[in-house]
Amino acid sequence: LMAELRADFGTAVMLITHDLGIAAGSCDRLLVMREGQCIEQGGVQQIFHKPRSTYTQNLLAAVPRLDGGEVRAPLADAPPLLEVSDLAVHYRVPAAGARSGQPLRALDGVALRLAPGETLGVVGESGCGKSTLARAILRLVAPTQGRVCLLGTELARLPERELRPLRRDMQLVFQDPLAALDPRMTVRDIVAEPLQSFEPQLGEPEVTARIAAALTQVGLDPAWMNRYPHQFSGGQCQRIGIARALVLKPQLLVCDEAVSALDVTVQAQIIGLLLELQSELGLAMIFIAHDLAVVRRISHRIMVMYLGRVMEEADAISLCAAPLHPYTRALIAAVPIPDPQLERQRKRVLLAAEVPSLFAPPSGCPFRTRCSHAIERCVSEVPVLRRVGDSAVACHRAGEI
Repeated sequence: LMAELRADFGTAVMLITHDLGIAAGSCDRLLVMREGQCIEQGGVQQIFHKPRSTYTQNLLAAVPRLDGGEVRAPLADAPPLLEVSDLAVHYRVPAAGARSGQPLRALDGVALRLAPGETLGVVGESGCGKSTLARAILRLVAPTQGRVCLLGTELARLPERELRPLRRDMQLVFQDPLAALDPRMTVRDIVAEPLQSFEPQLGEPEVTARIAAALTQVGLDPAWMNRYPHQFSGGQCQRIGIARALVLKPQLLVCDEAVSALDVTVQAQIIGLLLELQSELGLAMIFIAHDLAVVRRISHRIMVMYLGRVMEEADAISLCAAPLHPYTRALIAAVPIPDPQLERQRKRVLLAAEVPSLFAPPSGCPFRTRCSHAIERCVSEVPVLRRVGDSAVACHRAGEI
């Protein structure tokens, strides 16, 4: 749309962004800023290929790339920590003047397995069910159907009184670090809150020692524990949120868009921290994000969702190198590359039409109204996940297109 505005009306665009891939494909000149100062400015080719300042060099080095960089190999088979099968969350949304409303299928028949020390990345457009999946697994919303089994215990139908002791093993890191921290509480009180709920027998010296250890673990100075959230940067606040999540030593950590609000250098630090903590503690992680390049960097396996269903699942290497579902291909094609020459030579794959409403999803394959490969079978039959090579894919034509 921005490119069309420039071409049709001669519109000048000032694009303010953390995303250097978008800047590479859209901008003629770049201005790099830090702490209110212009660090460097110049043509987009010069900034990307011959940056003069160390800060610009560090910015470019911190950007995760879908076309290169380190990828995590899949883990060897191990007994699962978490098993989810046929999980669904349906809502009744009342219509005006009616007692009963239309059903909204936010999540529909999702299954997954997660081993200790493994990271499952979950991607898809807004409204595809990623956050609903996380909340259903953690029992923050009630599942309509299906099973969630953590450490051999079925959670989906467990009474809250029996579920509560198990919550210490599953923790959540939120998207907005400042909104997730109470501004009236000190860092000490924020990180101590889980300990007060689950280990009330601890005395003040033990609580202080645990808080100090958790802050040190995430790279923060324990001497800062009496400060308030507004005295920290966004990246530091996210570290505080991670410290709060880890102070109970959980076995499952769910990160719901945990780095999307951060600039690329802080994002790289948080990703490095999560990888380090996972190696040290054996954490299993569900990492939800829109940025496939970030997900590729941190995940062993990736699950692609659309309208509440799983479209494709595979190890990160296979899915990014050879996607089988047309929707996965479209997502990967949309990821900008932080290189002006490569980005401007790419062929754009733009999806037709808009995302359908969850109140009136298409019959058959939910993606068929935007798919250029749809056939008559796609109209009448919902594709089930099936193995094709190294992937599980829900597409009638997988392997032939």
